[in-house]
Amino acid sequence: MSTTPLEIINKVKQSNLITIDFEKWIRIEQIVNVDLKEFLFNGLIVKEKEFREAIEGLDTSRVEGKICRLYCSIDTIIPKWAWMLVTLKLFETAEFVHVTSESDLIRVELLRKIHTHDWAQYTDGFVILKGCSRLDIPEAVYAEATIYCSLYAKKVMYGEACSNVPIYKRS
Repeated sequence: MSTTPLEIINKVKQSNLITIDFEKWIRIEQIVNVDLKEFLFNGLIVKEKEFREAIEGLDTSRVEGKICRLYCSIDTIIPKWAWMLVTLKLFETAEFVHVTSESDLIRVELLRKIHTHDWAQYTDGFVILKGCSRLDIPEAVYAEATIYCSLYAKKVMYGEACSNVPIYKRS
């Protein structure tokens, strides 16, 4: 009987699998919420002159290089041009600005990144769209990524390297 310890070989690491982990594509700590209520007259209505002055004087340093979620926490009528003005001001320094609910932010941001991602790097590759995550990655993100992956990859799977579900295989 040999007393030499057996070497543990990580076959997953040695494989040609490429894992796409959407959780790494979005940094929650990089998201800044901006409430449009801050710019409303008496916190209730849009008065154009005062609104424009408030936006012009807005310090955008807190959103610099970050993903910005623009929303309004009160139920009031806000004209479309008001959203547009604030978005442009924030976009001067923010990485991107989304006018969306908190629950939709992850979906919208990941879809934006999917549309700008270099999918050609997966040409003829074996790609796994990682399934387990602390974030609730919406189905739309997986569906959209599958479309882009299938244009380049030889095989697309869902899940983890140790247990995956085949989704697409080029013949």
